Amino acid sequence: MALPAAGSPMSMSMINTELGDGTFDTIDLKTASTSLGESDAPFGMDELAGVSGTTAPSFSAFAASGGNGQIVITWTIANSPDSISLKVSDASNMGSPTEISTVNDGTHTQSSLGPAVQKFYQVAATNDGGTTNSSIVNGTTNGTSLASSPTTTNAFAESNSTTVGAQVGGLLTVTITNRSGNSTIARTTNTSGTISCAVSTTGDPGTNGTGNSGSGFLASHSGLNSDTLFIRPKFTEGGRNVTEGPTTNVLTVTNNSVALNINVVCRSTNLG
Repeated sequence: MALPAAGSPMSMSMINTELGDGTFDTIDLKTASTSLGESDAPFGMDELAGVSGTTAPSFSAFAASGGNGQIVITWTIANSPDSISLKVSDASNMGSPTEISTVNDGTHTQSSLGPAVQKFYQVAATNDGGTTNSSIVNGTTNGTSLASSPTTTNAFAESNSTTVGAQVGGLLTVTITNRSGNSTIARTTNTSGTISCAVSTTGDPGTNGTGNSGSGFLASHSGLNSDTLFIRPKFTEGGRNVTEGPTTNVLTVTNNSVALNINVVCRSTNLG
């Protein structure tokens, strides 16, 4: 039979007849359900609702790698997700998560993190086949580290019957990687004489301790807000006519609870 002209009413029975099928047909719910993955009875119309031939997304890779102040998250998802949600949490069970990306480009960098910070991540990927959650992975940023160049120096003083000797040691340059907040410098004295130091954040404080806005020679320092510290140690003898050493005194630079001990070898010679 010819179908009605455009704009005229048309029934499904008319279309079936035009296509060579019967005016009336029977829907086999069991066959339809089985073909769409539903293998268990009962077979009903409600089982067909929302059933799709699309396979839900799956993850072939998901990882997090820490660096200096950042964590890089990477993933590979099969079966073409329509949307993703990358979330981060401070808890290993993803409690109280925060969404940080919905862009499915396979990578995301979480930056501006402090040293030795651990984060947990999970991705949810969705398409017509459903939503799949990835495993939970974690990454940790690099911790704080300190290094001195050179690693040690000497301060040899000389005294006599009228003079208490003092000697300024060589320049120590301390580099702080992944610094967190301010640094401090403390001393450990193992001689009758005393050890002190001058520090600058811009350059060598020199033998007078005040070059390049140096602090002058003090027993300790705090509030040092720089990734590089320039330090000059000074050994002052314990009195006149003193001979001792060589003995190691120690300067300790600390940042973010990470400490670096720098040995200063001190000696006092009595010249009479």
